[in-house]
Amino acid sequence: MQPVHQIAFPGQAPQIRKGKIEPIKLNVAQRSGNKKVTLVENLELYGIDPPQLVHTVQTAVACSTAVTPLPGRNKGFQVLIQGNQIVYVAGMLQDQYGIHQKYISGLEKAPKSGKKKR
Repeated sequence: MQPVHQIAFPGQAPQIRKGKIEPIKLNVAQRSGNKKVTLVENLELYGIDPPQLVHTVQTAVACSTAVTPLPGRNKGFQVLIQGNQIVYVAGMLQDQYGIHQKYISGLEKAPKSGKKKR
């Protein structure tokens, strides 16, 4: 048997899709110099509207954001957030959208705590 998954959105009938569900990918990329950006992919699979998420992050964290289409046919969108915002985005996905931690990949790239106590 082939693997399938079912996603239920509020107010809609559940959708059954082929294959395993891909996790939301959080990634940190280095841009010119010491500038870092957070890249988020696969939001549409979980019923999250990228422009709405971008607006929420932009107002809460006070950073620049952008939504760009991924290369390829019907691949979805990629969200670009200025700075290393993995901790905030992962917390928001878990708290506001109710997505379990096992469906979010890239949490290990979160910044470590600052100063160590002696």
